[in-house]
Amino acid sequence: MTTWRGYVTAGLGAQRAPGAENGGAFHKLTAGTARMAGAAGLRQLLTTGSLAFTAAVVARCLGPHDFGLYTGGTAAFNLCLGFCDFGFSLVLVRELARRPQDQERLMGAGLISQLGWSAIVSVALAGLGIAAGGTRGLVMLIMAPGIAFSGLAVSRQIFPVRFRAMPLLVMDISTTLLQCAIMSWLALAHAPVAALALNLCFWTCLCGVLGAMLARRQVGIAMAKRAEIMRFVHTAIPIGVASVLASLYFSIDLTLLGWLVVPRALGDYGAAVRLLTVIVMIPGLVMAAGIPGLSRSAGHHDDLSRFAAILAKWIAMTALPLAVGIAVLARPAVLALFGSSYLGAVALVRILMLAAGLALASNVFGITMVSLGVIRPQVVFNTISLIVNVIGNVLLVPRYGVVASAWLTVASEAIVVGYGFVTLRTRISYLAVGRAVWRPALAVAIAGVAGWLLGA
Repeated sequence: MTTWRGYVTAGLGAQRAPGAENGGAFHKLTAGTARMAGAAGLRQLLTTGSLAFTAAVVARCLGPHDFGLYTGGTAAFNLCLGFCDFGFSLVLVRELARRPQDQERLMGAGLISQLGWSAIVSVALAGLGIAAGGTRGLVMLIMAPGIAFSGLAVSRQIFPVRFRAMPLLVMDISTTLLQCAIMSWLALAHAPVAALALNLCFWTCLCGVLGAMLARRQVGIAMAKRAEIMRFVHTAIPIGVASVLASLYFSIDLTLLGWLVVPRALGDYGAAVRLLTVIVMIPGLVMAAGIPGLSRSAGHHDDLSRFAAILAKWIAMTALPLAVGIAVLARPAVLALFGSSYLGAVALVRILMLAAGLALASNVFGITMVSLGVIRPQVVFNTISLIVNVIGNVLLVPRYGVVASAWLTVASEAIVVGYGFVTLRTRISYLAVGRAVWRPALAVAIAGVAGWLLGA
């Protein structure tokens, strides 16, 4: 059996990318990517369901007051956790795929960079906890070590590069189930809020350590030189900035609306955004699994186009039908998920599903540009999208309501898709991508039109 290093070497040999001379190598590349994307989807489904059930148990047992204090502390933790990965994981997986001969030194540079940054964020969370004081501040202080240990998670990037889905799948699902079981037991036993926070911190730290141990069994970790670490950090910073800007333009409207509209309208918009978030999660998982293949094909137009077309087809077959289906069946979807008191969200859901369709394309363009190392345009146009979103909400929402915010989300995504289309026009063949997606896209369009006409 050909080893991973063997088929990568064969695929990259003679300055050719996977699939250029060896169809079997390209098939293994796409099969491995499909395996990683499927595992990520299964993991996301199971962990999200388990955590949602546990959150409901905790909320019922703590009551509104204590649950509010607990949520306030963990919200700050989750914000810091999201801020920790400042482009380091994307750079590491891209470079591991491009330079398999340097994997040990790359792992060392990635770990040192990520752990250093995580330590800084951990200290910041502890400072916030001290400043906040009370139970909410205590939760932040207890959770701060979890931020530092989460930096070990960057070592997990060796698994998508080597297409090893099962170790992470087993570890993540088992630890999540154990964490949820203990958390539910603590809540039912009416344990104090600090005990719940300690449990969450413990499992966060343990997952970081276990992930690093599993990664160490896959590849050695060499001590990186200072120059290598600085080069790694310098490469990651623009990607991190682009990622933060993308998160802001996509989510800042909910924060702004808290000062611009009445709570009832904000509730309708929040419900619609929940559905948008579910749709956008799917292309994110697919494209994250596709980074190794895109990176290995980066220098070869035909292979990059072929692989990008495969990823786009998978998204068109999964997320696109869901987006169109929710747009057509917005009313029953809102009634089933949120109840009749949220019927004001129906029109917003239909508008945001248009944004979801654009987000499918923006994910393909964005991750492809990261794999190619094209970062500056992302920073520029993500900043433009953020400015349009903020200024538009401030000027238009007071007059037109949350509908204006929904359309501004569509406009922001359109800006991102536009710059991605222009930037990549010479890097990939849109004809190849079109050939891959037109059949599922046409089928979804026909079904959507039929559903719309028969909707009444």
